[in-house]
Amino acid sequence: MPLAVAGLVALAAMAPRIVQRFETAPKESGSTRVELALCAWEMVKDEPLRGVGLNNWGIKINPPYEYAERAGRVRDWGGDTSDALVETVYLLTAAECGIPALLALLAWFAWHLFRCIPLARTLRGTPWAFVPAGLAGGLAAAYLQSCFEWVFRQPLNLFVLVILFAIVSYLNELAPHRRPA
Repeated sequence: MPLAVAGLVALAAMAPRIVQRFETAPKESGSTRVELALCAWEMVKDEPLRGVGLNNWGIKINPPYEYAERAGRVRDWGGDTSDALVETVYLLTAAECGIPALLALLAWFAWHLFRCIPLARTLRGTPWAFVPAGLAGGLAAAYLQSCFEWVFRQPLNLFVLVILFAIVSYLNELAPHRRPA
């Protein structure tokens, strides 16, 4: 209960900044995100199995390639757009590496998430019992947030994700050797 109250107080303290961000963000910010997502979708439609090539997003988003025009780009991004990235790791993976690579990424993410459920049951009654539940919640939140913004592009977030994967893997090895109380 104290943790829930502390979380609500923190959310109330951050709420004005969050509301301000949505009210004052330029319209171009939202439309650019949509345009880049459409560009990624055009790449996926052209090369669904192999993608346009690893690290080729920045090249293919610029002329002479037509992805930006086909996606209905409505404004000039101004010069070289090689640093403009689609907001989600999922669309970027599908565009650059193809749908099979996206499915492999999703399977990798899902294995770590869904492995937490049997781990929670196996570790019930041990000092480790709370860890799989917390890991499942954290992973689910990160995966969902990465649908809307580039969460895993930030190095610290990626490092933490890999550490969480390592903890899940460690618990997966540890769990068979523990007896529930």
